[in-house]
Amino acid sequence: MLITIDNKEYKPEKLSGFILKKIKEDAEKFLGEKVTQAVITVPAYFNDAQRNATKAA
Repeated sequence: MLITIDNKEYKPEKLSGFILKKIKEDAEKFLGEKVTQAVITVPAYFNDAQRNATKAA
């Protein structure tokens, strides 16, 4: 599956990566220090491929 934004195609895990990167940057700015660890959860109904894609993001 590919998602098109501004005539560019992205895989869902790539978009998840963009979102997680932005959340990390915002948290670091708010906290005033580097974030080196985080817990990312996924819904129970995610299959292994979806879980692995989230890890890859």
